[in-house]
Amino acid sequence: WTSCAPLNIRRHQSAVCELGGYLYIIGGAESWNCLNTVERYNPENNTWSLIAPMNVARRGAGVAVLDGKCWDIERGK
Repeated sequence: WTSCAPLNIRRHQSAVCELGGYLYIIGGAESWNCLNTVERYNPENNTWSLIAPMNVARRGAGVAVLDGKCWDIERGK
């Protein structure tokens, strides 16, 4: 294990995936507020960047990588 830079936005119940050598943290919640933000970690320079947000805020979702894309999968209601 090694420490890395902190996220730009504190969050819990987020989804995580690896794609193309980057780590993605997707959605989640900050306190009780659901987030639509997505952060990408670059291990080369130990930095997190905010990238394009999702169109809907989600927490507790799952993610999968398929055909070079990261898909956010929301639970059924």
